[in-house]
Amino acid sequence: MNYNSLVEKQLKDAMKREGRLVHVYGQPDIMHTCLFRIDNNRDRNSERQYLTAYVRAASGLTKGMLLSCMNKIYIVHSAETPENAVYRRLSLLECNTTISFVADGKAHTLPLQIGVLKSAAADDGKMISVIGGYIEGVTADCEASRALAINTKFHSNEMGGRFECENVIYIDGLATFTFKRIPTSSATYTLKLDIPVEQPVGKTITPGYTAKADGENVTNAVIAWRIDNPLRATVNEDGTITFLTPGEVTVTAHWTEYDVSASERVTVVPEAQPHGEITGETEIPYATSGTYGVNYYDGSGALDTTSPCVWSLDLPSALTGKVTIKSQSNRSITIQVVDNDRLIGQRFNIVAEIASARISKEIMIASWGW
Repeated sequence: MNYNSLVEKQLKDAMKREGRLVHVYGQPDIMHTCLFRIDNNRDRNSERQYLTAYVRAASGLTKGMLLSCMNKIYIVHSAETPENAVYRRLSLLECNTTISFVADGKAHTLPLQIGVLKSAAADDGKMISVIGGYIEGVTADCEASRALAINTKFHSNEMGGRFECENVIYIDGLATFTFKRIPTSSATYTLKLDIPVEQPVGKTITPGYTAKADGENVTNAVIAWRIDNPLRATVNEDGTITFLTPGEVTVTAHWTEYDVSASERVTVVPEAQPHGEITGETEIPYATSGTYGVNYYDGSGALDTTSPCVWSLDLPSALTGKVTIKSQSNRSITIQVVDNDRLIGQRFNIVAEIASARISKEIMIASWGW
């Protein structure tokens, strides 16, 4: 058995006994197996405690990555050149705080390692990495750390307060920050819904919302949606709501990162039915003509001016041949009444059929009025 084969066998046995699954932070579907060893002798002048992790040489894990394992997050502080074709050795720092901030309209969360941080409060006597009154932290050189520019303000629950970035250096996959506490209690996060308070049965909508951090719009807020009455409506993960039955339902949006919620009470009304009206006078003097129009509204309540219209007259036998259609178009009709005063007081209906709607108007034949 050659050297690499022997090392491969030993690594495989050790991984089977003691290996732990890790994944790259934010990529939970890509798993790797690591062997962890505490390294107490790496730097006796540092308060930081390193972990050594052995991974397969082909794993692709390297300096500057953030790794998650068993609800903890680690920074790959260094990655040694593989000693062989089987494994490589990583030095890890455990992150002990997560900061939250908004930059260019996007919310970010970023794990950091800050000395042996337990609290940043000035009066509790516990240790924190401080240089000239400033706090120092290290993390991966990633999209979120690149967004944390100088003068950016952020919040940390673990450190208990608001801070401002004073300096940042990016070297070899790592980002090192210095920042200071600022006299602000906490960030202000707000969420507002934009939903019409009345919705018809059968309507499906995607609600609008406005998320803000310290007054700045956040475009990538993670929102969880829920409703209080599934008989009235359903909601999907993306917030798409379908209204089912008449009544009232409360729609709630929850900004999960900052535990901020907003609600709106919506009244679900019966589905609008297609309907319309025939316009024009209710009387036509004999020996004259009258012109009428029709307004047709579809199921959404919108005025429909294009659907075909079929005009007709609903006449009693006494008016047959005496009341006729003089002309018509898709949305108007002209009725002619013959010259016969014996028709005064007789009634008939003008009918317009559009789509599934049958619209009618009663007309009375009148005198000239002089």
